[in-house]
Amino acid sequence: MIKPPIPLNRPEEDKKSPEDTLKFKLLSTPSKPKDSPTYEVVVNVFRNGTPEEYIKAVIAIDKVCKGQGIDKEAKQKYVMARRILQGEALTSFNNAANDVWSNEDQDGLPLDQGEETLENFDLVMLKVAGAVFPIRSYLTQKQAMRRFMRKPKDMKIREYVDRLLEINRYLAFFPTNTGERATVLPDDEIMDILMYGIPNTWQKRIVELNFDAQAHTPNEFIEMCERISYGESFNEGTTSKPKVAFQEQNNKGKNNKKKPPTANPNGSKYCPLHKTNGHDAKECKVLLAQVKKMSASYESKTSFHSNKRQKTNYNKSKSEQMFSFMVNAFKAANNKEKSSTSNDKKRKANENYAFDEDIFDEFNFDDDVSNKDEANTDPDE
Repeated sequence: MIKPPIPLNRPEEDKKSPEDTLKFKLLSTPSKPKDSPTYEVVVNVFRNGTPEEYIKAVIAIDKVCKGQGIDKEAKQKYVMARRILQGEALTSFNNAANDVWSNEDQDGLPLDQGEETLENFDLVMLKVAGAVFPIRSYLTQKQAMRRFMRKPKDMKIREYVDRLLEINRYLAFFPTNTGERATVLPDDEIMDILMYGIPNTWQKRIVELNFDAQAHTPNEFIEMCERISYGESFNEGTTSKPKVAFQEQNNKGKNNKKKPPTANPNGSKYCPLHKTNGHDAKECKVLLAQVKKMSASYESKTSFHSNKRQKTNYNKSKSEQMFSFMVNAFKAANNKEKSSTSNDKKRKANENYAFDEDIFDEFNFDDDVSNKDEANTDPDE
């Protein structure tokens, strides 16, 4: 798509500071300055900017000159242009004013260079435009208007037509490569652009109604398009919506089960339980719930065996303490008996009742405790 110097969508206007604006008091009827009412206008100063901003500055200069009744005075127009153009634009204007030659006289010899005339003023403004506009701007703008400037969906038909006509008027201020004055597109070409810039459904409807856009004015074209647009909105509001509501009522209460999508095991996601590609095993709620139950059951069994082992160890240590107590009691009784006997009987007691620790050392208390529950002995024994 060709990017034109002036686009179809209007640019947003930035708020100018007081230093970048000028106020002028103008006459409503400049031909009668004494009896004419006055009004005030605010003009933006142009230093540098877009081509459209420069064109607006040129139009503002012409408007102020007419409002003050100096549009026929060349020197006053030069003065007004030097007030509105500033910075880079003013430098370009002064350089162009010194380089422009006036028309040849009757003898075929040019007059003084840089003469301030009304005709030279227009040539000077075109030279300044050449410094603001891009190369081949005139041809690029016309090509974009003929091929690419179709009506956007969010733009009303009246706004679209008015903007296209405005851009066409701006073509007169474009610089050309040949140095000649640029011309606007003729009315029949503008109507052709408008005809093929609207939606295809509107074009079809215009053909059905036998409406010749070339033989009508832009306002008549706008009215026709507005009727077509209103008819489409009316049809959408009266026919399509009831059908949708009727279908919803018929489908109410019915169990319209959606067919499951075809499962693809090679897809990025696949659930082996539900056999679908909607989710994988890591995201399956059923599998996650089952895993949670199994994990809780395993933890409970583990804790049960752990408590049982601790209880067995406790019983084992308790049995060992009882055996140790019995051994110590037997030793104390034996020692008391030794002290009470006589020396003669002591040797005999030692021979008959001597406590041999090696006997208890050889006795395996662990095996006895571990096998105590398993053994079925007679209570009398």
